[in-house]
Amino acid sequence: MRPMRAAVSLRHSRIGPGLLAGLMLLFAACTPSTPSAAAVVRVLWPQSLAQVIPVNAQSIAVTVRAVGSTAVHDTLTLNKGTTEGRVKAPVGRAVFVARAYDQPDGKGNVLAQASTEQDIVAGQSNEVRLEMTPVVTRVEVTLPKAGLEVGENLTAIATATDASGAEVTATFTWTSSNPAVATVDGSGVVRGVAPGTAQIRATENASGQQGEAGLTVSETIIVIGKVDEGFDADKAAGAVVGGEVTGSDPERKLAQRNSFLVMPPLASPGWGRMSYSRGALERVTGLGAVVDLSPGDIQLPAGLDEGFAVGFFASPAPTNPYANSNALFLGYEGRGLGGYYLGVGGGARPDRVPFRHARRQIVAIANDMGAFFYAVDMQGVPGGAAYPNMRFLGASTGWSGRQMYFGLHNRGSYAHAVVVPRLKIDDSGLRNWWLSAFLAETGTGSGALGTSASTGQRWNLLTGEIARTADGLKAPSSAPARAYASVGSSTPYLLGARVKTGSTPEAVDLLVRVQDANNYHGVRFSAGGVQIYRVSAGGSPQVLAQTGHSLEPGRTHDVTVRLEGNEIQAWLDDKGPLVASDATRGSVKNVGLGFDGAGDSAISRFFAHQREVPIPANLKLEPPDAPKASTPVWADEFSGSGSLPGRSNAGKTWEHVSGDQTFSLASGRARASSTLTDCLLQAVPHGASRVQVESTVVQLSPPGTVAFTGPAVLSGGAGSGPPGSYLVAMQFRDASQGEGSTEVEVRLKPAGGSEYIWRRINMQDTLRNGTSNSTTLWTDGDWVAVWVNSEPILYHPLTSDAQRISVGRVGLYDCSVGYGKNEFENLRIY
Repeated sequence: MRPMRAAVSLRHSRIGPGLLAGLMLLFAACTPSTPSAAAVVRVLWPQSLAQVIPVNAQSIAVTVRAVGSTAVHDTLTLNKGTTEGRVKAPVGRAVFVARAYDQPDGKGNVLAQASTEQDIVAGQSNEVRLEMTPVVTRVEVTLPKAGLEVGENLTAIATATDASGAEVTATFTWTSSNPAVATVDGSGVVRGVAPGTAQIRATENASGQQGEAGLTVSETIIVIGKVDEGFDADKAAGAVVGGEVTGSDPERKLAQRNSFLVMPPLASPGWGRMSYSRGALERVTGLGAVVDLSPGDIQLPAGLDEGFAVGFFASPAPTNPYANSNALFLGYEGRGLGGYYLGVGGGARPDRVPFRHARRQIVAIANDMGAFFYAVDMQGVPGGAAYPNMRFLGASTGWSGRQMYFGLHNRGSYAHAVVVPRLKIDDSGLRNWWLSAFLAETGTGSGALGTSASTGQRWNLLTGEIARTADGLKAPSSAPARAYASVGSSTPYLLGARVKTGSTPEAVDLLVRVQDANNYHGVRFSAGGVQIYRVSAGGSPQVLAQTGHSLEPGRTHDVTVRLEGNEIQAWLDDKGPLVASDATRGSVKNVGLGFDGAGDSAISRFFAHQREVPIPANLKLEPPDAPKASTPVWADEFSGSGSLPGRSNAGKTWEHVSGDQTFSLASGRARASSTLTDCLLQAVPHGASRVQVESTVVQLSPPGTVAFTGPAVLSGGAGSGPPGSYLVAMQFRDASQGEGSTEVEVRLKPAGGSEYIWRRINMQDTLRNGTSNSTTLWTDGDWVAVWVNSEPILYHPLTSDAQRISVGRVGLYDCSVGYGKNEFENLRIY
């Protein structure tokens, strides 16, 4: 909208002497002594969008007075439709004021106004021009939404109106009543800083009128999974709570289904074709995310170019997440084995956490140094295990660009869908998460580096002087300067720092295994390259490894040093690692920093972090409720002989459910009476809302054969015949992966559907030929848990209504059609 202004012109003209004398006699009694000159006022009323006064103005009142006087010299009222009038102006310096009203005869509300001063000369034609501007009487501030999350942005809108309610163009000054909670810039862009409330205020610059809107900033917490039933609804692709689905596949799409993110197999495998993305984040925002994965969520891919990636990426749908990413990947190692890898910048994978069949929680934490990644092994009984320490894989420093996208990305041609049962995103308390390191130093400020770091352990000066400056820590002179902290940790650790260089970079050292001023290891980053060195007994540094990667003038570099056993590893941005192996002083854990030589370099954002640390409390996903009971309520140990159907034991009678053969008893075991030509299923009635059923299976299959046997949970009741649905957990040997490889396969037959493989967990060499292993199957109709012996290998939701199981019977299942045989030692119900 263009500014609405009124142009009022006043023009003087010559008057005949006779007429002037008469007028002076006529008004002598009421006119001031100041001589006057007549003026003509002409008004251009609004005719188009190029209006010069508010379109709804009905009259304009003009007053004239001499400068320095409060007495009105003359007035003039022009009603709409009248374009010309006369006014008397005092000779000399005069003030002209015009106001536009929303009613005739100069009454009502003022819509616009103008004033100006001008010299009026008697006997001459004088033109006076006033530029009218709207009068703002109200400012309203609106927000797209009344709340936003920490780190999120929104744009506030301010609207100025006149007395009639018509919008007028205006400029504003923006302020926040609580900048610690929310900030606002000059354009009205509001950013959430911390949980709390604030008023976002706009002040109209001409009138001073103000308007404001309340805003609530909340923690960023998004949970998908059974822990929050509020999300328990099917949602099409693109409607995932807390994020957006990017990419597409012509046949299958990612969806949120019954509280869980489901990634079906791709018709044409490719990164970016099926993704979950949280949206753009500034690196300085800080974000923590945890993904809870159960065994079988990911069927191991066929090659290293396929897999599952979790973390921070350069785009919401990366075509190559290995490039320019800070992420964990599930990769493939052959023979059914896999591992999590840390992706650093250009795709290097310097660290690995084995992926077997244990339940995992992947934790990714981003901050202004890059991103931190953890793989958390959820060992122990589901629902009863304490959270172990996280394994700190590292800080990826090779990030190019300020923005990152948290996401889950899948590329695989394997048959199983990737299902993420629980995802939690939380940035409360994580915006400066690097401060949770056992030593962290901002470096900024003034004065000498004292004994206290920004957080964590205290500093100890070894030699020289180090000062805090606006850019970070610096050495005031070219003399060597060193400081260290006694961390007292027995675990490996990682150092990181941000180095700002001037026109002549000064060498910067990160120190490890610091014993004293004469005995330590260091990694030197300089204009001449990167060196890993050792100082012993005060002698000259002994270079253990070096590379030509160097500090560049006028740059900001991220440097990282990591200890792993006897190895010292170093990165300069995304270049590295430079590796040196040295066991000297391997038990000493003290760390530090330093400067050496002339030049201009500053260290900011220094941290030293243990490789294993407790998971942040606000990122914990409480263990699911699947307690493994220890005392059976019913059991059949298969003593005696004969066929299983018709056998009664402790009030339950075995029934034949399906199959052409039967189970026969001998020597305390049950086995199929002959080579199977059809899957065999026999059961006892047991109606319950939840059930835990266990059977001990003896692996009798010779090498190179497959036998599918295990306990089952069925729908229906006594005498109901074939079940409408059932769930079975089976042991078998996978000959395709060699003698040492066995698996547990969970099969599901939904009501009205066909049996299919629901989850498959690779047990490697756990289930050996000729051994006995118990398989325990637990379900409450919504979730499924499986144990092999005492080891939990699966806890996972049934991800659609069609998969729900109504418990009516439990029994034994053998589907070793055309393969070898296994035997059951018992069936126990808990």
